[in-house]
Amino acid sequence: MDADLATFLCLLRAHQRAMRHLTGECNKGYTGFMAKTEVPPVFLAEERELEEILRELRAQLDANPEKGVEILTRCLSQAYAVLFPALQKLASEATEEEGLALVRAVSAAADPADPFRAQFLLGILSPFLFAPSPGLRRASRRVLRTRFLAVYPEETVEF
Repeated sequence: MDADLATFLCLLRAHQRAMRHLTGECNKGYTGFMAKTEVPPVFLAEERELEEILRELRAQLDANPEKGVEILTRCLSQAYAVLFPALQKLASEATEEEGLALVRAVSAAADPADPFRAQFLLGILSPFLFAPSPGLRRASRRVLRTRFLAVYPEETVEF
C-alpha cells in the first residue's frame, strides 16, 4: 500500500471516530444506567477499525520500513490522541524491527509547538525503555535523553 494512501486512510478513520464521538452518535439509543455500564456497538466497531489500522501499519513496516516510519510519524503528528490505543498496542506487541521503527517515529513526531502530544508519545515510548532487546532499550533511552529532554523538558523530567 502506498504511504500516502495508508496515511490518508489512517487519518480518515481517526477523523470519523472523533466525529462520531463529538456528535454523540456513540450513545444513541443508550440512556440512563445502561449507557454507563454497557459498551455501545459503535465502540466495538472502533476497536475493529483500530485493529485494521494496526494491521495496515504492520504490513507497511514489513514491506518498506522507511515508508512505514514516515506513516507512523504522520499519524503520531496528526491523530495521536485518537490512534493512541492502537499505537500503544503496537508498542506492547512489537517485534524488534517494529519497535525501532516506532521509536524513530516517536522521535520524529516530537514537536515543541504541541506540548499536549508529549504524554501520548511518552506513553508509546515507555514499553521500550525496559525492553528485553538491548538495541531497542538503547534507542528508546537515547530518544528520551536527546530528543525529549530538548523538546519536552518538563514532561520528560516528570515522566
